[in-house]
Formats: sequence, structure tokens, C-alpha cells
Amino acid sequence: MGFFSYNCLGCGYSLRSHHFTSDNSKWMSKAVVMTKRGGKWEGVYDGYGRIDGHEMGFSQRYACWHKACHQIVGEPEFTEPSARSEDQGMGSKGTWNLPEPKTAEDIEALRARTKEEDETAPAAAGVLDGLTLL
Repeated sequence: MGFFSYNCLGCGYSLRSHHFTSDNSKWMSKAVVMTKRGGKWEGVYDGYGRIDGHEMGFSQRYACWHKACHQIVGEPEFTEPSARSEDQGMGSKGTWNLPEPKTAEDIEALRARTKEEDETAPAAAGVLDGLTLL
């Protein structure tokens, strides 16, 4: 199976594979993942559905958080599943060097940026940075 990811319920950005982070953004690969039935895993996301060796099934729905976001908002339990990430955990132009949030206001700023990026994204599926993927 190829790369896949889920969006953080806090800031809205994907759990990043540790292969696609910079020194400044490695916080995005540190994850907290929960299931509706009470399962919980913390660790580094590898991009292939594993958190420190624990396999997440692609078909099951998970509540996913960046560890930093999860801690800032008080470490909530499972409330809803995360959306699957369109960037597959690889990030997108302009998001590879995002600084780690330290406050709830930082998370809100990241969420607002995510929303703005969604609204300005190309409408046609498969268009990325001016290239059409076939």
C-alpha cells in the first residue's frame, strides 16, 4: 500500500510521514491516534499507516491528532473520525516548514490557514502546482 494519512482534528493539517518534515516541522509526524472503541497509540507516523510499528488499517476510521495539538487542547478522547488527507501525509507547497503550535491561538491560526488553502486550491482533481497528473 502507498502513502496515506489523516488530518489532525486540531489544526487540520495531515499527520506527516517523518520522511516529509524539516527540523522545524517534525512535530507534524508525532501523532496521537484513537479508535472509537478506546484504542490509543502515540508515536511517529511513517506515512504507511504505522505509528511506531502499530498498523492502522486504511478502512477503519481514526481520530488523529498531532501530539502538540492534542496536548494544547487538553488531550481529548475520541469524538469523531479524522478526514483522510488529500496530501497523503507528504504535505504541499508552503507547508513543509510550519512551526509547532504552542497555544490554542496558534492552532486556530493553522486551522484558518488550512481553510484558506482549501478555498484557493485548484478545483480540478489531479492538478498540483500547475502540473496535471494522469
